[in-house]
Amino acid sequence: FFSHVTGMSSDRRWQYLCTALPLVAAHVVVPTLKPPAGDTFPTLPGLTQERLLRHFAYSDWNWDQGRRWTAVLYMFVHRDQEHLLANMVSLLTTGYPVHRAFGDIAFCCAYFGGGIVAVLDRKGRTRELGARLCNLLQVSPRLGGVANWLNSATQKVSSYVAPALTGSQYLVGASAGVCSLTGVSMCLMLEAVLTGTSNSPSALAQLLICLHSMLSDLEQYGTSNVSHALHLDGFAFGMAFYCAARGLGLLRRACRWWPRRKDQRSQSPEAYP
Repeated sequence: FFSHVTGMSSDRRWQYLCTALPLVAAHVVVPTLKPPAGDTFPTLPGLTQERLLRHFAYSDWNWDQGRRWTAVLYMFVHRDQEHLLANMVSLLTTGYPVHRAFGDIAFCCAYFGGGIVAVLDRKGRTRELGARLCNLLQVSPRLGGVANWLNSATQKVSSYVAPALTGSQYLVGASAGVCSLTGVSMCLMLEAVLTGTSNSPSALAQLLICLHSMLSDLEQYGTSNVSHALHLDGFAFGMAFYCAARGLGLLRRACRWWPRRKDQRSQSPEAYP
């Protein structure tokens, strides 16, 4: 990322910072669920933890109660300062290739779209919670037939319990949106490597990092308190967003009547970072 920033023009650097930094600042202003100093919320004093969970954090119960805005605002709330820092650093590092290839509006659409689509996937979250319950309650196979019977019963019970638990589960963090940007960036890096538009080793390195991030979520699916289902939905949305954006670009070039911006008529396609 830093090699990209130092190598791009001042205009491009300014355009990216004007898009990304206000977004990061908006996340920083919203308090975390675990504030650094006791029960105080130094950024926005009126927001207590109860209000954050009710009006910012997403849950199926909040959604059913008509608080539909939580499908977006949950991205601005984080568990603690470490959670916030990790997501903001990832946002800045994975967002530049997306902004460079598609612009600021597409950057925001990929980020917020991934977060919204991921959190509305109730079935995916229910399946992951069921898998997590099975992993927690499974019995060692060394017990023989008893273990098989207990594990089979655990799977059936988890399938009934998981939907009820999913409805009361609070979700916070920008991870799904960041994973969406990572999915777009991964496709851009793969395109750059396959087409040879970038001879820099950084493109291959970033492709491997993005791929490792996605495979890590697959490996840890249903084994921790982190909602890896949201991450995977974000990756899927990002890759779908890339395909749609590239398809739209091909259609635009194929149709002479398609309206074009003035700054695109004289520019040739740039090599991806």
